[in-house]
Amino acid sequence: MTPRRDPHSDDQLLTLATILTLGLLGAGLLTGLVLGGALTAQLDGHGWRWRPTGWAHALATLLHDPTHPGRAFGHPDTASTLWWTITGAIELLVLTIVTTLVALAARLLRHDTALATRRQLRHTLGAKAARARAHRARPSLATTAHRALMHEVAVHMGRSVQHRIDLYGQHEDAELVMVGTRQGKTNRRIIPRVLDAPGPVVTTSTKGDVLAATVGIRRQHGPIHVFDPEDVTGWPEPLRWNPITGCHHPDEAIRRARELVAARPLDGTVTNSGFFTDSAARVLRSWLHAAALGHKTMRDILDWAAHWSDDEPIALLQRSPTSAHWAHTLQDLTTNTAGEMLGGIAQTLNLVLDPLNNPRLLDACSPPHGHHFDVENFLRSQGTLYIISEGGVGSAGPLASALALHVHHQAKRLATRYPDGRLDPPLRCPWDEVGNIAAPDNLGQLVSDSGGRGIHLILATQGLGQLHRRWGKDQTREIWNSVTTRLILGGVAEADTLDDLSRLVGDTRQLTTSHNTGDHRHTRSTTYTWERALRIDQLRTLPDGQALLLYRNTPATLVHLDAWYDHPNAAELLTLKHQAEHHMGRTAAS
Repeated sequence: MTPRRDPHSDDQLLTLATILTLGLLGAGLLTGLVLGGALTAQLDGHGWRWRPTGWAHALATLLHDPTHPGRAFGHPDTASTLWWTITGAIELLVLTIVTTLVALAARLLRHDTALATRRQLRHTLGAKAARARAHRARPSLATTAHRALMHEVAVHMGRSVQHRIDLYGQHEDAELVMVGTRQGKTNRRIIPRVLDAPGPVVTTSTKGDVLAATVGIRRQHGPIHVFDPEDVTGWPEPLRWNPITGCHHPDEAIRRARELVAARPLDGTVTNSGFFTDSAARVLRSWLHAAALGHKTMRDILDWAAHWSDDEPIALLQRSPTSAHWAHTLQDLTTNTAGEMLGGIAQTLNLVLDPLNNPRLLDACSPPHGHHFDVENFLRSQGTLYIISEGGVGSAGPLASALALHVHHQAKRLATRYPDGRLDPPLRCPWDEVGNIAAPDNLGQLVSDSGGRGIHLILATQGLGQLHRRWGKDQTREIWNSVTTRLILGGVAEADTLDDLSRLVGDTRQLTTSHNTGDHRHTRSTTYTWERALRIDQLRTLPDGQALLLYRNTPATLVHLDAWYDHPNAAELLTLKHQAEHHMGRTAAS
């Protein structure tokens, strides 16, 4: 919040300012008279007649005989009409300048704003500041940042509505985009950031809009992969990915199982969800590890899930040189558990595995032997991975989330081989509908750990309520505190969230003057009040294209976000989009 100044000190300042204003006005008017006289003499053929002294006598002479103003300035035959015209114009200019300065000073005195000033924005988010800091997130640009393209150096955060300057964050800044339904987060934030990413991209979505609008540009940078097991987009060459990949390592099996179970749809039918979630993850990790050891497929895991008494996975685990004890855990959980508990574990796993009974989804997770998605090669090739699922019960959401997190984990490992332990160029992850598709159980920790590894996360959600439902209140607070950039567009309808935002922006000080007339007296009083810089209703009704930007410890500011179709290359982008839609089988109705 803006520090609150003492109103009494401002009253003294106002009195002093009034005295100075009157003095400045008097000096300006007198200087205007002298300057007008000198300029009139010059134009009337008498030469420049500047009077550095004797102003008081000249003023007295002018007031005594205003019909002959030239006498006061040493050229008595000057035409009075010319003198008064020129001098009047100069006096009017002086009066305008003084009035403008006084109005600006009064405005500053009457209104303390909590929003960022131009100077603050230039210092932290200006283009020059972005170039100066670029070497931290992009060590390879240490000597060339001053001449590199801005999208290589920094991340565009929008254009200041008040100060009309472009603002730029760093590639290490994790970002949370919060926006109401159909308010432009895809067109104004997700698609533009996919288009201008300087390195590889992993983006999630529930629709094909991002793919259609960006694939034409992104294929110019590197290979294109589309994981769309539900065939939402109609992309004819979808990626097939085996979730068992890497699970011969116990730690990978543990992580994959946790990610799949954590991303299951929340249908609200399972009680004691913490216990059942942990138990389901232990069963699934055992199956994944056993399948990797025995060269099995997801079809085999589906069979094990349908026949819990099947001892094949237990036999495979007993052969493991490092995880043979998992066989006992699996046997206890699948055969020695009480019926009610067993039903809860099975129901939790069913939310993850049942969608694989759809032949299309199962095929997407069963690539031919020898065909696998090489994540390291993808990250080094600056390619683009589109992960698409409609989300919800029966969808491929858990698989989509597991793939996104698998790439993220491999990116962290690869970053250790780069200078400063950062991927360069960075991996950009614009994850739309976070919580429905990309839903790690430890998102807060993931956010904190990504920026320093050269992974730029952009998380888009419809409100904090969506995060609360998936991660709970405490971790939602951790996610909110971990991001360094927060963009809030219009349409958010959560009153508590908007009230918190309004308080975060801060208060402005207003000076109100009131006049009262009574008992043959006229009184004037001045009152100082503090009001919200942005009220709840103002935040909810932000105009299309505008957003509230909260960046690190910089005061809040309003920015305008350009849509991708407002880009200077919009014609080319639209052409490429039409070509992509044709490739996806989208045709206009005849």
